[in-house]
Amino acid sequence: MLASQDRGATWQDLGAAVEASMPFFKTSQHFVVAGKSGFHETKDGGKTWENAAPKPDGFPDSRVGPNYAWDPNADCFYASTMTKPAFRYQR
Repeated sequence: MLASQDRGATWQDLGAAVEASMPFFKTSQHFVVAGKSGFHETKDGGKTWENAAPKPDGFPDSRVGPNYAWDPNADCFYASTMTKPAFRYQR
């Protein structure tokens, strides 16, 4: 995860790399990213990560979608893609 404090003039690496494409923020320190391997969560601004929810079994990697969502209040993770049912994972 990279962040800028000066409107993109310079960028800072926040910590360990995680393969993901979509961030979902609860706070600037607590957020989740989603990608091909599932959902990963940080509570320290990206310095460390833990696996929050696995990628659903049988969930396709396609060019159309996938779509991910996180409800931090209910601690639920969602994944969906065209022509497939939506998946819900709750911790």
